[in-house]
Amino acid sequence: MKKSRMVFGVLVIFVLSLNCTGPKDELTGTVQDGLNGDGLAGVEVMMEGTTLSAVTDDKGSFSLEVPLSSNQEVLIARTSGYQQEEYQISFRIGDLVINMLPEPKEFKASDYTGPFIPFTARLEQDVQWESIIDGIRLFYEKRIDAIKPERERYWNRDFSSKEAYIASIAPNRDHFRSILGAVDEREPLSMEKLGQIGETDQYVIYEVRWSVLKEVVPRPALQEWPELDVPGQIFGEGLLLEPKGETKGYAIAIPDADQNPEDLVGLTTGLQEESHFARRLAENDFTVVVPVVIDRSNRWSRGTNRPSRTWIYSQAHEMGRTVAGYEVQKMEALVDWFTEQGGSKSSIGIAGYGEGGLIAFYTAALDTRIDVTLVSGYFAPREKIWKEPIYRNVWSLLREFGDAELASLISPRSLIVEYSDVPDYKGSTSDGKKIEPPGELLC
Repeated sequence: MKKSRMVFGVLVIFVLSLNCTGPKDELTGTVQDGLNGDGLAGVEVMMEGTTLSAVTDDKGSFSLEVPLSSNQEVLIARTSGYQQEEYQISFRIGDLVINMLPEPKEFKASDYTGPFIPFTARLEQDVQWESIIDGIRLFYEKRIDAIKPERERYWNRDFSSKEAYIASIAPNRDHFRSILGAVDEREPLSMEKLGQIGETDQYVIYEVRWSVLKEVVPRPALQEWPELDVPGQIFGEGLLLEPKGETKGYAIAIPDADQNPEDLVGLTTGLQEESHFARRLAENDFTVVVPVVIDRSNRWSRGTNRPSRTWIYSQAHEMGRTVAGYEVQKMEALVDWFTEQGGSKSSIGIAGYGEGGLIAFYTAALDTRIDVTLVSGYFAPREKIWKEPIYRNVWSLLREFGDAELASLISPRSLIVEYSDVPDYKGSTSDGKKIEPPGELLC
């Protein structure tokens, strides 16, 4: 009797173990030499922290069954003569390509005592730097065109249902947030009304400021250094248009970098009435915030002709941050405030023109609390991004994201793209030391 009970218990554990195994997905890919692209045979490919592994065939191909839930796991490829390679699999599961680099060879001075370095030849003519630079440009232009059809490798969209689609693009959304640098911890919400600057029969206009990122306390300098004029904390500033009656919803209206919030409200004479979209939203009983956007003047650029956006970009880029990432976090802080004011079911929209269109577009791609997005003066193929101002540069963006792919991060929510002229900008016209590279705004 005891033996029967023991056998029955073992069977129960076995059945439960089978049920816990769960469905699996098949990872397929190729391991190749990162220098010449040749497939590598006999490479062990394993999932980190598990016993799951496979070995590549004579063409470098492998197949590995993994649990469906393992969308943030890491593959490890290793073989003799090559450096171990780690590969995160969160963005696609098929046609993976893992490049491995040979182990570095030991340097021997005796190998370099001849007339020139091995595998090189002496130049028979003077170096033409213009030709070298032009060759680099042509290489990258061709590379940009070549990676466009490869973007689908990074996506694994599931159209079986709305919920399944949103879950399937979540890794891409996380990756976009990472490369944009919109990853800093936000300060607890605080919206401060600095003063009333206008009023109509339908709404009141306030100058406002809101907290965005937590305060950064720098460590003491290791040497004598002039005091930096850098804020320790990032705030958002702008105008709040508050209806006198019950609000129908909430909206962020973002101007171009060469516009002021007052322009969209109709407090200045710089824009035609048709462009006062913030005012029109307020007249239709929406609570509207019009944020200040970092401008393209050089007033913060310390005697150079670099626009403020480029000046910030050149320092933020080294820390994995971008100007657009900082602007997006200002908008997300506003969405926090909207949600606090109206509850989780509040109707929230975002609209922008020019640089504001870019910010609205990026914010909606990242923040799923936004219901409706309007982009004006910004939506186009990005293969000519090298022509645009350098502050729009986002590391490795085009490998996975063009504007169409970013639009798919907003789906199934509403996205409206208005065809319009782009802001008139042909590069820096500011006075100061000429260090700003040329650039022009594309749609």
